[in-house]
Amino acid sequence: MAAFTLLHRLIGTFTAYFDVFVEESVRDNFVIIYELLDEVIDGGYPQLTESNVLAEFIKVAAYRYEIPSLPSSATDSLSWRKSGISYKKNEIFLDVIEKCTLIVDSNGKETNSSLLGTMTVRSQLSGTPTCQLSLNKHAQFMALNSSDELCAGTHECASALEDVTFHPCVDVDSFRTKQLVCFTPPDGKFVLMTYRTLHPAKPLVHIHATVVSPSPSRVDCVVNLSTLFKEQTMANVVRVEIPVTPDTTSPKIQCSYGNVVYAPENNTLVWSMKNVKGKSEFKLRAKMCLPSTVDSSKLTENAPVRVTFEIPYNTASGVQVKYLKVLEQDGYNALPWVRYITRSDDYEFRLKKLAQ
Repeated sequence: MAAFTLLHRLIGTFTAYFDVFVEESVRDNFVIIYELLDEVIDGGYPQLTESNVLAEFIKVAAYRYEIPSLPSSATDSLSWRKSGISYKKNEIFLDVIEKCTLIVDSNGKETNSSLLGTMTVRSQLSGTPTCQLSLNKHAQFMALNSSDELCAGTHECASALEDVTFHPCVDVDSFRTKQLVCFTPPDGKFVLMTYRTLHPAKPLVHIHATVVSPSPSRVDCVVNLSTLFKEQTMANVVRVEIPVTPDTTSPKIQCSYGNVVYAPENNTLVWSMKNVKGKSEFKLRAKMCLPSTVDSSKLTENAPVRVTFEIPYNTASGVQVKYLKVLEQDGYNALPWVRYITRSDDYEFRLKKLAQ
């Protein structure tokens, strides 16, 4: 596990230096990679993987190797943060981003559902501050009791946070005892916390799609879309990709809301909607003609209906931030910013074929 963790950290370090970690960047920068490996691994043991600290004594723009003095932050207990950081305006930004995966078969049964959450922080703070992040009681319960034997088999534990991981800057003991995420952030952008849980009992967006072939040369498709999140919540850029038979001709499309475009290069109907409210229902009807050489019974035999969406100011798991405080010995006032986004990852619904 340590070897895999080191490899992932190395990829992140190389990406910070080369922007894109691909084969060409490795070939063009192998000298710098050797220098990085020489600093990251000492005697076969990982020592330092923070790119912002490595940047102090490994200069990407330099073509000759320089040996500057080792910065004190490399040997401090806070190896991820260098000293002397200063900003005119002190701010910290926290993004709680959740990606939902849902696969539903043609009978309406869920075959796969999960939710992956990431808390990303962008720190612009002076000095060496200590940040305190407090989550709502629902999130604390899910995280603290995910492995509690006392709640085995209960409904609450069915949706417990799993695979909770923290950045090394987080004091895990404070989270267990005080239910506070205490950390001294690295400078810049980093992932503070990741977690995984089950998808909500009700899908955020539900699709019911049926296909019928009234004749060998015609196919009718009906797609019903329902938004099941809160009515006061708004989803941005809902996109539905409906598979159709290759060489479909003369599609006649009607929809109650949004725009529909036939994309023959992808053999799909693309249904796009903006600013969709919760607790709403929309319908699309499509009549398509087929060439005589196409067997309509094999229409979209395996292709699903794919849905993409983004819901700002919302978390599907119920995780919310109560407060985010910044404590620093200089006593400056820092501005904390928190943003929530729920996005679709793999949202697929199988078509249901009706008898002719």
